[in-house]
Order: sequence, then C-alpha cells, then structure tokens
Amino acid sequence: MTYIDNSFNDQYAKAWYSIGGDFSYIFSKKLLAYLKKNNLEPKSILDIYCGSGNLLAEFQKAGLKCVGTEGSKAFIEFNKENYHDIDFIYTEELEKFGTKEKFDLVTCTNDIVNYMETFSEWQTFFKNVADRLNKDGMFVFDFNTTRRLADWNKVTFDQSRDIDFVQSITSNVHGKAVINYVFYVREGDKYSKASTVYTETSFETSQVVEALKKAGFKNVKLCDFELNELASPEARNKIHVVATK
Repeated sequence: MTYIDNSFNDQYAKAWYSIGGDFSYIFSKKLLAYLKKNNLEPKSILDIYCGSGNLLAEFQKAGLKCVGTEGSKAFIEFNKENYHDIDFIYTEELEKFGTKEKFDLVTCTNDIVNYMETFSEWQTFFKNVADRLNKDGMFVFDFNTTRRLADWNKVTFDQSRDIDFVQSITSNVHGKAVINYVFYVREGDKYSKASTVYTETSFETSQVVEALKKAGFKNVKLCDFELNELASPEARNKIHVVATK
C-alpha cells in the first residue's frame, strides 16, 4: 500500500521539519525522561516513518545508534543531507523495515499507525516490530482512537515569515478521517506549494492491546503524552503505547 502521494516533495520535507517536527522533538524529550526514570538504557533505536528526523536527532545526542525508515524519498534525501551519522531506509510500506537488524527500542509516532487501513495490517506490523526487537526491547507508538476519528473535523492555519501552513481534517468519510496538509514555502519573492492528503483508520483499543500481546509483547501500557499510565483509556482521543517484548 502506498501511504505518501506524489505531491510530497522536498519543500514539504523542509516545511515539516520547521513546523510538524516540533511534536517529535518534544515527545523525544518525554521518552528520554521516561527511560531515565525507569533506569532503562537502550543502545539502539529504530524510528519508523521518522519524518524529518527530529526525534532521532535527540536520541543521537543521547548516544544511541539511530536508524530511521521513511515512505517519502523527499524525506530520505532531506535527512541524509542533515544527519550524516544516522542511517535512513526507504520503505514504502510501514510493515516492511528494510533491515534484519535488531534494536533495543522501536518508535512510531505522529499517529502513523493509523495510516494502515485494515486490522490485519496492524497485526502484521506489530509482529514485524516484535521481530526487530532484542529481548526485553520496547516498542513506543501512538494512535488516534475510534473516539477521535468519529468526530474529528477542524481547520488549522499557521503563518510565519517563511512558511504558511493549512491543515484540514474531515471525519466519517467512509468510516475514515481525511487529513490534508498544505504548506506555502517562501522562495525569494514567491511561495511554492507543497501538500499531501492521507486517511486515518482506527480500531478498538482492546483489539489493539490483544494484537500486541499476540505479536509477542508481554507488557502493554496505555499512556498519555507524558507517558503516565492511563486510568481510563476509553475516554482518550489519542493513546501512547509502551509495549515490552
């Protein structure tokens, strides 16, 4: 399955680094704090669909061996230019990682998991992640719940000196949410347009937990953005998962 459309170009990669990458950067700090608090010292990390590499950049500073996969060749080229000591692998499909190497930590953030349209894809993905983890390795990801996708309609506009950004989201389109990102990037006296459109699908949280356990994860924690375990995950629009093999 193709997850990235043809309009996803080098200008989009630059724009996402400046605006969209903030979430990955902030979450990397939360995850590093979580690891320290729990006396966990992973030596290697694989970030699946790593975007503009903002999360991996922070883990590289922390001394980990870093590898990222991406479904956008524009992101791959952008990242190779900006991070010379991180390996980036082009893998058009989420379920395929392009490496047989094993890692202590695997991450997949920004609700990338929701890109997969069928539950069998989610199950295959979880199994493949488990196969890429060392013993006691950890998988950290987030996903938008069915609660969010049932009524997720908004338009967001942001403006800066060099980039204008519009995000529009429409829910309940054949049971999915449709997300449209448009960036206008300044080039001298003109602006160039970069955009992408994709859909998100979700499944019941109990199904997700059961699929993770069947894939080989012995401990599954449902958390908030701070990675504190949730008392009532059914009331959440987004869940962050910490699953240990």
